Formats: sequence, structure tokens, C-alpha cells
Amino acid sequence: MMKILVPIKLCYDVGQMKFDSNTGEPILDAVPRSMGEADRCALEEALKIKDSIGGEVVVVTIGEARTHSKMLRDAFAMGATGGYLVSTGDYDKIDLNTVTMIFKALVEATGPYDLIIMGAGSTDTHSSLLPPMLGAKLGIKTVVGIDKLEYADGEITAVCTYGDGSYTYKLKPPALLSVTSEANLPRIPTIKDILRAKKMKFEELSVESLVENIGKVDVLGIEKYIVPRKKLIWEVDSEDKLAEALENILSVLREGV
Repeated sequence: MMKILVPIKLCYDVGQMKFDSNTGEPILDAVPRSMGEADRCALEEALKIKDSIGGEVVVVTIGEARTHSKMLRDAFAMGATGGYLVSTGDYDKIDLNTVTMIFKALVEATGPYDLIIMGAGSTDTHSSLLPPMLGAKLGIKTVVGIDKLEYADGEITAVCTYGDGSYTYKLKPPALLSVTSEANLPRIPTIKDILRAKKMKFEELSVESLVENIGKVDVLGIEKYIVPRKKLIWEVDSEDKLAEALENILSVLREGV
């Protein structure tokens, strides 16, 4: 029976982020948080496989019940069959290498898994480093940045679009796969699914039970990126002036390259 693990992260909705007009820092308390877009697509791919051949889809996140339980129940409403919450109050400060080690320890403690399907990058930080790091730590076949994923006859077909073209990979489980937010359109749970999810339970584990040394980072500051505007204006009242203005625009663009 196919067993799939889907790590998910509670992300800030960057589209609704506002910044302090004086300091330029984001007002995070006012920003809603939910499962990342790519993570939702990863869960959808896992559920599509479960729907076609059966099996289990287990989600896991690092956080605390107060803030993360709703996201886990959202995953249950979509169709996940089980879930783990690795509990810690400082989840936003854990460094990437420690996150990798936590997931590796959880896989070893609760697996084996045929597939690990992840979002290619989180909606808020989007470093895209966790999937390849976890794949390397686990020592399993890894394909990252998948735009189209199919599973048939025990074989995975993954299509990735990079800067120089499109690549197709074929491989068999066990494997770790990361998908982009372009991979699919995640399903929307019904009211019945949401009510069913409220009765489901997730297993809570302490982060200390999985790793001994927890590496943390201190955020010194966050400021919005400001693109300075040149505010150049050329008045055009004739064809000669138009040609001159176009040449000026091209000259400014060349300077910025």
C-alpha cells in the first residue's frame, strides 16, 4: 500500500502584507497565515495518487497547536489520512539544517514512506533549499521543481521546466519530489469534508524527541524592498522629439543593465 508524506508550512500571505510607514518593517501581526501554495499543490499530487491506487497520505508540520492545528485540519479536509505536529514555540527561528534533521528523524521514526512530496518553496521565504537538502540527508532519489507529475504502473514521470528547456524524469519509489505552484489546481473541500476533518486527530511530538541540538537564527530586521524611480519625463510634440525620447529611454535602460 502506497504511503506518502507531505511536509507543509504555515506561511504568511505576502499579498496582504502591510509595512510600517516609518520603519519599513512588515506588520506581521496583521498578516493572515495559511498553508503555502506550493505545499497545497504537493498535497494535491499526493491525494491524486491515493485516489488512483489507494494508500495513506500523511502531513507533517513544525509549530504549535494554537497556530497550526487549523492548517492540519485543512489538510485533513482536502483528504489527508493522518498528520503529525512537531511541537515547538520557536518554529519561526529554527534554522534550515535543523528543519531538515527534524523531518529526517520523523521519516525514520514513522516511515518508511514510498514518496515524500513537498512544495518546491514556501510562499513567504521561497528559498527552495529544503527539498534537495532532505533528499540528500535521506539518501533517496530526488527531483525538484516539478511542474507536471504523473504516477502510473509503479513509475513516476516528472516534468520540470528550467531556464534552458523542459526536462522529463522517470523514476520509481522511494523518492522525494518537490512540485511548484504551477503543478495543479488544488481541490476545494466540501462542507462535509470540513466537518469530517474537525473530528480527526493529529499526533503531537516534541521537537526534542527528534533532534538533540536545535539550531536557531535571530532575525535582526526585515524591510520591504524599494525600487527607486528615476521619474524622467520627455515631452514629445513631434516625430523628431519622439525619436529623441525613445533613444533617451533606451540609453537609460542600457545604463541599468
